[in-house]
Amino acid sequence: MVFDAFVGFAVYRRLFERRRLSSIFLLEVSTFSAAIVGLIIGMFLMDPVILQRWGGALVWAGLYAAGGVIGGTLGVLLINLLAKRGIKAGQIEG
Repeated sequence: MVFDAFVGFAVYRRLFERRRLSSIFLLEVSTFSAAIVGLIIGMFLMDPVILQRWGGALVWAGLYAAGGVIGGTLGVLLINLLAKRGIKAGQIEG
């Protein structure tokens, strides 16, 4: 939800117009939203004993943020490759 909210504010179609700026924005939003999810999971869903062994909720959020960097990088790469092939937003409909 955090990712969709941030990207929704940026308006989806504008993100495809400026590739470099949108790539940086999407990577940062992906990392931030994954960190928020990791923080929520660490604070509310993890067993406190196990969480303490791993270093706390912030370490858990950091692990999720690292996953957000990986996922965001792959997503940005895929979007840029599709744009290079000439596939634009709105052409693909489910």
